[in-house]
Amino acid sequence: MPENEQAAEAAEQQDSQAPERPAAEPQGETRGRTFGQDEVDAIVKRRIDKQAARHAEEIEGLRSQLAEAEERAKAASTEAESMRAAKARADAVAEAAKAHGVDAELLAMMAGDTAEAIGANAEALAAKMRAVPAYPVTSDSAVLAAPAPSRESIAGIADPGERLAAIASNLHLYK
Repeated sequence: MPENEQAAEAAEQQDSQAPERPAAEPQGETRGRTFGQDEVDAIVKRRIDKQAARHAEEIEGLRSQLAEAEERAKAASTEAESMRAAKARADAVAEAAKAHGVDAELLAMMAGDTAEAIGANAEALAAKMRAVPAYPVTSDSAVLAAPAPSRESIAGIADPGERLAAIASNLHLYK
């Protein structure tokens, strides 16, 4: 029986390596041997097992490709959702800035993702901007005060007594 199995394997290898023969060629003459049902069943089972193994490998490869594609799709979906959220926030910032008359760039720097939070930030920013004066505040005494004397201005004083008094009060200019 082992001889028959070896012969069957050899015949199977010849079949798998040999090109397809036309049906008109008599196969009995080339082989010169007949196989029993057990041998035929074994040959068929081996072929089926090989084919099943090939299909299993293909299926495994396709499953891994599917997993990679699903992972890429999930990443793309997450990225798209984050882009939608960023656009919605930018739209809310622009709308709130226009409604409250504040700078959109400053408002965008503030925290808040919802339209309500952004609106509250815009109101607070507008109130703060109204509280800050548009022009700098100066006291009247600063406007009327004389400029600090310099060596040149003291040297330009014509009265010698007055000049000596100015030098004495501004000795730090002469050290």
